[in-house]
Amino acid sequence: MATFTKDVALATITALSEKYGFSVDEATRFVGVEEMNVSKTNSKSSGKSKKTKKEKVIKAKFAMPWNGVVDDTKCKAIKCNGNLFTQCMSEPIADGERYCLTCKGQAESNGNGKPSGGTVEDRMATGPLDYVGPKNGVKVYSYANFLMKKGISQEDAKKEAERLGVEIPDYQWDMQVRKRGRPSKTGASAAVSDTSSGSEAEDASAEKPKKKTKKTKKENKKVAKKSDDSALYEAAKKKAVKRKKESAESKKLKKEQDAKIEELTKKHLTDMAKKKEDTEENKEEKIEEIEEIEEIEEVSTMQPFTCSRTGKKYMVDADDNLFQEGSDEPIGTRVRSIIDSSKFIANINEDGELESELESESESESESESEEE
Repeated sequence: MATFTKDVALATITALSEKYGFSVDEATRFVGVEEMNVSKTNSKSSGKSKKTKKEKVIKAKFAMPWNGVVDDTKCKAIKCNGNLFTQCMSEPIADGERYCLTCKGQAESNGNGKPSGGTVEDRMATGPLDYVGPKNGVKVYSYANFLMKKGISQEDAKKEAERLGVEIPDYQWDMQVRKRGRPSKTGASAAVSDTSSGSEAEDASAEKPKKKTKKTKKENKKVAKKSDDSALYEAAKKKAVKRKKESAESKKLKKEQDAKIEELTKKHLTDMAKKKEDTEENKEEKIEEIEEIEEIEEVSTMQPFTCSRTGKKYMVDADDNLFQEGSDEPIGTRVRSIIDSSKFIANINEDGELESELESESESESESESEEE
């Protein structure tokens, strides 16, 4: 009964992983399915119950890559396992069986009679990093790509492998260049084929030696480029360091600019945190400063003005008040000439220049009217 419960739990976890895309091994370890005690003692056959010693299972923090070694005591199917395509670590249904309950169900439902991820024989028949998932058509990830996608450092991965006693091959540390987008249908259909293998592909293409030779050189060049001492991984790492350095420099520059702006605005803005501590004397000084600024602004708005009648020069503000140059007291106002509306004359408070002009202007107007009559 306990064995059946464990198999049902594994089948459920596998079905959910295919739908939602999480790792079967991690979910199995999280739920504790592998730790289920499937052996029972027969209490009727013996008076005392025998206690079975439970083996200590070392749980991995994250998945380990394919190292080319097949465990004959485990299921002979291949699991996707984050596109690492490693051996299924579940127990076979019974002695002599190849698959666990879940993988056997997949083999029976698939048209090729194999589990969805293929078999260990399929995995061994291809290069370590050439395997393609029969169901999803995705090419196997190197361990370096897997760690980068999961955000795990190589140092942590090596420590975990040492703790688990797993030896990671050197080729698993090579960074792959992967194309964006969905895998091609051609690659998926080629991966599903049962009879295609490396040797058969060479036999099929043996009829065209010239094309085969050119293709082989191209493929060898591509493989050599991918496995060039993790050059791509180092380049990506340097790029990330450069981006981080540029970001730090931009932050420093922004900080300097903010400091300059703060220094300039301190002359014109009041510090809100110190308002309560200001004394009356400080407030008066600030008022005087404001008045001085206003006076400066008022002086800056004054413009030179020359009276059109007398030719004398004055300073005039926005309100048409006249000032002697260097004086702050108004001496008159600027008014429009009656004779010529396009000109302005000075109306001085002291000498009454404006009145004489107005009289002369009125006389000239009366004379012009009499002439017209």
